[in-house]
Amino acid sequence: MKQLKILLLVLSMTMFFTACNTKETTEEITIKKIIEDTFEGYPSKYSMKTTKGLYVYLSSPKDTVLKKIHITDAISNIELVTKSLDNITITPSVCESYKGNGCNFTSKIELEDYNLPPSIYKINIETDKYLSKDIYINIKEKFPKKKIVVIQSNMTWQAYNDTGGESLYTQPALGGINSQRVSKLRPLNTIPFVDPIHSHLSSIKYFKFFKK
Repeated sequence: MKQLKILLLVLSMTMFFTACNTKETTEEITIKKIIEDTFEGYPSKYSMKTTKGLYVYLSSPKDTVLKKIHITDAISNIELVTKSLDNITITPSVCESYKGNGCNFTSKIELEDYNLPPSIYKINIETDKYLSKDIYINIKEKFPKKKIVVIQSNMTWQAYNDTGGESLYTQPALGGINSQRVSKLRPLNTIPFVDPIHSHLSSIKYFKFFKK
């Protein structure tokens, strides 16, 4: 009887650890699918005084042709720019930023000067098949004249950004230890369990408070 209990205990533990390993494997597959099967992008820089000369790097699940660009003030949620784009084909790229080298998306578009006032903006690219995930940028004052200046750092956005598998602070999605180096050249927070408190989402709430 005692031997039977021990055997049942061993079998239960084996089933438990097998289930845990299966769950981790499923999460890894899901993460890779999220990265590879989405239309997303990132800017060549996140903070600037004008959008002129700014590049947006893009990757799509399948080859797709650009149609329009939409730029929305993330604070007021008002769309300020809707413009047709040249028929450029966007191709798929796999993001491997967990290696610390950025995503290296091969397709890109160059923006013109849309004369946007200082704020946080989200860019969405529309194609014949998809609408991209939100791509965030911060437009600064060209010539600050106010007595009080609010400085928005986007470093924290990237430090906690898990896109591609790792960040500086959160447990990496693909296993191993936390990354010692991360790149700005990657989409922001595409993986769903990223901590939103340290992301661009909290910055938007912060700016809304100051604009009241």
